[in-house]
Amino acid sequence: MSILQTLKNVISPSSSREKRVSVIGTRTAGKTTALGCLYLTCQIMSAMEPGFLYKVEEKTSGIREAPSMLRRGRFPTATLPGQYYEADFIMRWKGWGDETARLPFCEAAGEDEQKLLEPFQGGMYNINTDFRQIDSINKYILESNAFIFVAATNRVTQLEETQWYEKEPDQTFVDPDVNLARFIDKIFKYKEITRSAPIEGIAVLLTKYDEIRHLAKASGMSLETPQGARAFLDVNFPDTTASLKFYGLEKVKFFPVWVDTEKDENHRTIKDAQGNAKIVMDMRRRLPSYSIDSYKDLIQYIKTVITK
Repeated sequence: MSILQTLKNVISPSSSREKRVSVIGTRTAGKTTALGCLYLTCQIMSAMEPGFLYKVEEKTSGIREAPSMLRRGRFPTATLPGQYYEADFIMRWKGWGDETARLPFCEAAGEDEQKLLEPFQGGMYNINTDFRQIDSINKYILESNAFIFVAATNRVTQLEETQWYEKEPDQTFVDPDVNLARFIDKIFKYKEITRSAPIEGIAVLLTKYDEIRHLAKASGMSLETPQGARAFLDVNFPDTTASLKFYGLEKVKFFPVWVDTEKDENHRTIKDAQGNAKIVMDMRRRLPSYSIDSYKDLIQYIKTVITK
């Protein structure tokens, strides 16, 4: 055995490390679809890069269904309020020392996730809630080194016919900016109280960008440029931006993501008889048309964060 191989055998096991990057999203943010697109991107990258590996531990969530549905031209079913599902998405980069990112996520409406954190606000030992439904909630937040927040862009433009900013039947306020800002504040407070692992990076996935791209560009707020993204966030996510600035905006990176849908002459999504949006498909590759470059950039960002 060569000296180089001996060194590699000695160094690799001890230098292998894993960091946690929790995925959190507000209601109707498209988190399940985003995870499906992330899964598809990992499939593509794994086929092209031998050193990149991934796997999913489904636990109570059938997350593999999301990419399967996207490959068939259908959006995954949204998670309903009050329902909780868990899974871990694992990415590994093989080299001198394996670098592993574990993405634990709780498939719950983000507003429901906030409720799960509330018992911790007085301190990590002041807990009187039954967490058997989500037995890893402590690790889900406490041990995370980074976070991926998911927020929908189409709900902040006030383009929808309904008054989306009113309370839903369960009395939940649905402004994505307010809810995401609240969640960020809760997480940072929880981290501070418990003195747990510091937050090394935050990615914000701005989903459904295809639905507002033409208006954003016309307003000089294209998410595809740093200046436009900042203007869009300052106008449409002021509370979230303020919270992120307070805790360190230099740790945050924004990613506009989307799945292309068929549009009419007014740039509105075309739906079938059942009310489902029609996804633009690449039938040769059996893939939906989606923001694959943004997801590749996200994966690279995750790698950068976990190697700090």
